[in-house]
Amino acid sequence: MKSWFQIDSIIEKGERGNYPIFFSKQKPRIINIFFLIDCSGSMMGRRIEEVNHACSEVLCNFDVINPNVSIKVNVLKFGTSVEWMSPYPMPIKEFMWRPIESYGLTSFGEACSELNQKMSLNGFFSSKEIIMKSLLILMTDGEPTDDYADSLQSLLQNPYFINSHRFAIGIGNDYNQSLLAKFAGAKKVFELTDEGDNSYLKPMLERIMQIGLYAASYAALNEENN
Repeated sequence: MKSWFQIDSIIEKGERGNYPIFFSKQKPRIINIFFLIDCSGSMMGRRIEEVNHACSEVLCNFDVINPNVSIKVNVLKFGTSVEWMSPYPMPIKEFMWRPIESYGLTSFGEACSELNQKMSLNGFFSSKEIIMKSLLILMTDGEPTDDYADSLQSLLQNPYFINSHRFAIGIGNDYNQSLLAKFAGAKKVFELTDEGDNSYLKPMLERIMQIGLYAASYAALNEENN
């Protein structure tokens, strides 16, 4: 995935310096991408292998065109326990995908609590940066095994979460569709069934990132011009 704006030919001609500067440089502008990935035992085998392959390929080959916006990435894994892949969000060009192993339970409620805590000025965000709309991508194949209702409700009230672009991917045939719709919105829930071809996950992620990052960048452009 080489470009949001389909201007690869211009870049190849060495005209990057003519690309318009959209944003002021008073503060760094940050778009955070947070993957929330179910790594419970039911994801073992083909499912988690394809998640690892698709995510690593998409992030490795993603080329950010606008030099005035910094894209940062982190991954929240939730199985029996909850763990971030990196201690803090990393610039997309520096982020190294570490293969995820699957085992245990599905602590979705704990993941919601952790995300709620980190999507704040006391967490991953800084008052020294302009935090633009984050992109959140949830992938899961089943039902939570913990009590998630209160944690999810608190997350749904987080202003950074409310202002984010959220997508969810249901893997297999047994995921909780209503839960994913509550997290992302019904129109932004995609499915990858066991009867289908799991190789669809990579282009699906590419499309989600194109939509989410373009929308966040475009929204910031409008704010700058108002």
